[in-house]
Parts: sequence; structure tokens; C-alpha cells
Amino acid sequence: MTKKKEQPPPAEEAARNPPPLPAPDGMSGVEYIRQLEIQNADRLAYLRVFQAASSQVESAIATLQSDIRQISRGIEARNAPQDSVIPENTPDDAVNEE
Repeated sequence: MTKKKEQPPPAEEAARNPPPLPAPDGMSGVEYIRQLEIQNADRLAYLRVFQAASSQVESAIATLQSDIRQISRGIEARNAPQDSVIPENTPDDAVNEE
């Protein structure tokens, strides 16, 4: 009887379902699981901090963009040609004044 040589799983499947890591020497499985739980909790806390920081940065950027738009509108209004309150005399007005 010939034994079939086992083929390694495809790379995609291995990435989705990695083999379990053995506990380091001198550490029981329960201790190792506890250590991994602590490590995962730390990673989750870091992710939440980074998510909150990212949200605050995005909010600050939106506020700055709004301020820039408002300043730009003020500059446009200041630079726009303005009609004077008292119109200047035109040649037709000079005839009417005589």
C-alpha cells in the first residue's frame, strides 16, 4: 500500500486558518492562552486609541477646511469691485445740471 503524500494547504487557506502556535517551553497551555489574551486586549486598546485619534484629526481637518472657505469668501468679497454709494457724473448728467 502506498501512502499519499499530504499536500500543503493552498496559501489562501493557510492565511485564513493558520496552524495553532505551540506554547513556549516551560509554559503551560493555560498560561500561554492567558498571555495571548492580555496581548490581544492591549492590541485592541491601541487600535481604539488610534481610531479615536484618527477621528479627531479628520474632524480638525474638516474644521480647518471650513475656516479656509470662509476666509476665501471674505477675501473675494473684499476684492470684488464695489459700486460707490454716490454715482459718478456721466456726460448725460452734465447736460441736465445746466
